[in-house]
Amino acid sequence: MKRCGVRAVAALLAAVGAVFGQSASPAGVRFTQKALPVTRHVSVYGNCYAIAPANWGIYGSRREGDALDIASSDGRLAASWGSQGVPGDLARLYPQMYGSPEVVIHHSMGASPVSYGRPVQDQFGYTWLPFEIALSKPLEPVKGVVIYRVFPVSGDPFGFILVSRRAQAVKSLWETQGAQAIAVAVSIRCTVQLRPPSGMGGRVPSEEDRMESTYNRQLGTEYAHNPETGQLYWMSHSTDWKENGPQGPGYYIQSGNELKKLAQGLP
Repeated sequence: MKRCGVRAVAALLAAVGAVFGQSASPAGVRFTQKALPVTRHVSVYGNCYAIAPANWGIYGSRREGDALDIASSDGRLAASWGSQGVPGDLARLYPQMYGSPEVVIHHSMGASPVSYGRPVQDQFGYTWLPFEIALSKPLEPVKGVVIYRVFPVSGDPFGFILVSRRAQAVKSLWETQGAQAIAVAVSIRCTVQLRPPSGMGGRVPSEEDRMESTYNRQLGTEYAHNPETGQLYWMSHSTDWKENGPQGPGYYIQSGNELKKLAQGLP
């Protein structure tokens, strides 16, 4: 079995940081929370998980491990991951649904009007595509970003495998909390064999498995954990890193009247 995106939790965003610069944002968001506790949410089948605050929950997953949907308890923030193989014959017969990766993505947005921003490709080959969905009142419009990559299928020049992540929030929350949705989206990890369409040859490269980073340059966040309890946090480098902390440079949280130093990275 191939673990898809095992080390891509922060590397996807770090790559975009290299494209946009240390302080810029590809989707108009900035991480503003301090020392936010997060936990690991595991799918009912045990083949996928996401790292998110405790008030998030997985509401959609598949036994095959090729899709996962997770959202905040009020449904105003959401993230998803999925992989889909499209054979060339299907792409040619039904171009309005499968004609290209972008057509597949657009079809997945539903029937509501969707507008898109300028797509940007990062150094790892992922395309970041901002979007906005105009929902009918009283529902609030949704803003978000699709982060996707396309793999070719050997022997089928018109076929492809689409691997995508989607982060979104109601429009009024996107600027202040959209970064949380993006962080959740890129944390999703699934144990799944990325297969080409049935009966086709080919294999998916393993670039995602080679990416490894816990520091998110674009959002300025990093995973850190309490070595005694295992509690995991998203830390803001600009506000939570203390160069002259009581136990030396590092991330700290307030524990009673004392500062507790955390260990960097995942437990």
